[in-house]
Amino acid sequence: MNSPTLFETFRDRFPGTPTADQEAAMHALVRYLLEPAEESLFILKGYAGTGKTTLMRTLASILRHVQMRPVLAAPTGRAAKVLQGQMKRRAFTLHRLLYLTVRDPSGGFSRIRRPNKGTLQVFIVDEASMLGDLGEARELFQDLLLFVAQGEECRLILVGDEAQLPPVGQSFSPALIPRHVRDHYNWKIRGAALFEVMRQAADSQILANATAMRQGLLAPEVRFPALHIGAEVRRLRDAHEVFEALESAYTSAEPDAVVLTRSNKRAVAYNRQIRSRLLWREDILNAGDVVMVVQNNERWMDPEDSAGFIANGDMFEILSWRNEEERFGLRFADASLRWLDREDAPNIEAKILLDALDSESARLSEASMKALMQGAREEAQHLPKAQRPAFLREHPYLQALQLKFGYALTAHKAQGGQWRDVFIEWPYVPDVDDAEFIRWMYTAFTRGQEYVYLIGFPDSTFADP
Repeated sequence: MNSPTLFETFRDRFPGTPTADQEAAMHALVRYLLEPAEESLFILKGYAGTGKTTLMRTLASILRHVQMRPVLAAPTGRAAKVLQGQMKRRAFTLHRLLYLTVRDPSGGFSRIRRPNKGTLQVFIVDEASMLGDLGEARELFQDLLLFVAQGEECRLILVGDEAQLPPVGQSFSPALIPRHVRDHYNWKIRGAALFEVMRQAADSQILANATAMRQGLLAPEVRFPALHIGAEVRRLRDAHEVFEALESAYTSAEPDAVVLTRSNKRAVAYNRQIRSRLLWREDILNAGDVVMVVQNNERWMDPEDSAGFIANGDMFEILSWRNEEERFGLRFADASLRWLDREDAPNIEAKILLDALDSESARLSEASMKALMQGAREEAQHLPKAQRPAFLREHPYLQALQLKFGYALTAHKAQGGQWRDVFIEWPYVPDVDDAEFIRWMYTAFTRGQEYVYLIGFPDSTFADP
């Protein structure tokens, strides 16, 4: 199929009339698909409401006309679940797309890169603003590029919003900066950018506020905009209104809510209050609790499971827990957990680290981890040296799942996810006209699907307080 014909098919399948930005992106995508793959990738940048998902959904539906097949992926389980719902196609986490867990000669399990035996596949990776290239994140991004290049005539499209928070530890989103990817990874770059908000999205009060933040971020002098409240964006003026709104959201028949804070300490405080005052849960953990994994873990997955391992950011419901005990100065228990982002996946049976649940740091403290590691190493001393690494990899306490309650999260942890009801707590901030703060608020606002509730926002932040 030639370029004009494929473009006409693309435009004909697009629902409604594309914006000028979308039409330009269609032309660019068609050229990219029809040129030789040769280690080139496409970066599609677009702000909230500009129609990135609509464009990608239409693209996925026409790839069969050029004998290509779409493969969808995202950095986290929550992001993959959102993508799958939006695209109406199966989506993978990047870790599950790129890696396999295999038994090693010592009897333990190791993670290896999954070979790409595909032909004419187009890998569409959403929420690419979350992809970093420092430390372990750099290895993930490099492995993604290697995986795509290993296939025959495979292509990669990175989709993201550069107004969102960059990866932790970085001041920008490297996967969305064409020159950075070209200079550091030696890939050819094609791309397009979407700026115009789609007509149906323009009617959303949530996206209208997000658009104002984006414009303030891009202005010659960065400025936090005046916020507009109404039916979708609601200001909670006092503790009574906050309690009533939280109670309504978290005790509904099908709760789908999150509180977003700027610090782990505040998220822990909200999780405590939501569990005790709204859900009436007084134990350290209860059946029905929603939790998030905060550190990758391979120990508790069935090696036959295609997921390979449990990833940082995966969400679970606690079905039951038992056998609480103390070892190495820490508290542990056995738990049955149900995946929230993989509907057909079998339940997980795992040992969990209870102390991590209420820790005010992002995960278990470094001092506690050192003590735990030291205790496990002492237990391994009776084994031959060759057997010790496998013993430690399988050690049930050293490899216990680290979990946090999932009712309140930092905006960084919430990236890639969406909730019906999003509560945003105004943080301490010395300067509201700060680019990093505006990115934080923009990321928090764009997690909301139907309602955004504002807690503790000062009068000065509103157009009409």
